[in-house]
Amino acid sequence: MAGIALSVVGLIQGAIFGIIPLLSSSITPDITSNIDSKVRIGVALSGTETGGDAPYIAAFNELKEFVGYYDGGGKIERGGFSDFNINQHCSKGCQGGQQAAYLQLFAGDDAICVAYIAQTWADGTKRGWLGDMGKICNMPWYYSNISVSTTNGGSHSVSGHYA
Repeated sequence: MAGIALSVVGLIQGAIFGIIPLLSSSITPDITSNIDSKVRIGVALSGTETGGDAPYIAAFNELKEFVGYYDGGGKIERGGFSDFNINQHCSKGCQGGQQAAYLQLFAGDDAICVAYIAQTWADGTKRGWLGDMGKICNMPWYYSNISVSTTNGGSHSVSGHYA
């Protein structure tokens, strides 16, 4: 699956599919800057080849203008997660402090199976996307055996999607 880009359309706004209320704030990463944003990627537990290379991440605002990036590197283990700083104060035309409302992930040579993505924007707003969206969008998916906490104190089991 190397080189395939997965566009996370708007990190699904709450009213579209009702996904956002499912995610509790305990899975979204904390930020330490009012310029950059943070992304947490959770990897599926099912299967032996779900972990792999952390993807390159490009971030865009609501006008689809480039606002920052994470340049890849590192590994995410099966059933684990990693937090990534989206560099929004870079020399590549980035625009610090903007809401990184759209993400695009580019797989490395060893693609991961994404169970969920949680993001905290520079202003502290928290958004998320679940791997279940692959099934809804008729994209390849399978059961991840990962549960995320819900805002009502319960949990939701999510599917995975390769990126």
